[in-house]
Amino acid sequence: MAAATAASRTAGLLLSPRLLIASRHLQASASEGSARDASTSFIHPAAVVHPDAAIGQGVSIGPFCTVGASARIGDSCRLHTGSHVTGHTELGEGCVVHTGAILGADLPGRTIIGENNVIGNYAVVGVKCQDLKYK
Repeated sequence: MAAATAASRTAGLLLSPRLLIASRHLQASASEGSARDASTSFIHPAAVVHPDAAIGQGVSIGPFCTVGASARIGDSCRLHTGSHVTGHTELGEGCVVHTGAILGADLPGRTIIGENNVIGNYAVVGVKCQDLKYK
């Protein structure tokens, strides 16, 4: 167990017991009244979200997703199973990231996705070109 924790720290992820809680809800303060229901975010227990990531209100993060330290997820975004948001990446409000999509990389630069965009299944956006012959 200690080796797994050390390996995850060297990979840049900080796993803490609070990330492993079976059902984790982020809620606004009770003083917001009826707006409280609309601001509830859900993070699946099998998702790995870095504590420094900025998560908006009403966000849904599915199982096996990863969100990196410098990522910013806008309000009402949905990350489907196995999607990944890493590096200096910003998602605007209302974006949907489908299964297996990868957004951003730990390279210099930023990836900024505007509002109400849908990123398709297994799409790769904001990373180094995969075609090695491309100049």
